[in-house]
Amino acid sequence: MSTTVTRKKRTRYQIIYDILSATADGEKKTKIMYNSNLSYSGTNKYLKELIENGLLEERNNLYFLTEKGLLLYDLLQEYFERREKDSNDQGLKEIMLKIKEMLKES
Repeated sequence: MSTTVTRKKRTRYQIIYDILSATADGEKKTKIMYNSNLSYSGTNKYLKELIENGLLEERNNLYFLTEKGLLLYDLLQEYFERREKDSNDQGLKEIMLKIKEMLKES
């Protein structure tokens, strides 16, 4: 008998949260890639977007959270925690609007 493990696909916001978590104290791209469980091209795509939005900065081949990136990290953490407790929480919409605004999404 074989056991099949099914994994739930991560959302874009979960991936961004993983990247922001990995860069809290500065991290190399390879380590971010492994910690976020992304391909090399996926890592590059997200890093580029996060840098363009002022959420990360690169210095000496290390990636660091900016002040704005730390704020997004905190918002995502609050969103995930509140959603886990109560998916009908009315405050979730407001938090998601702030997240989308920081990521320049409509």
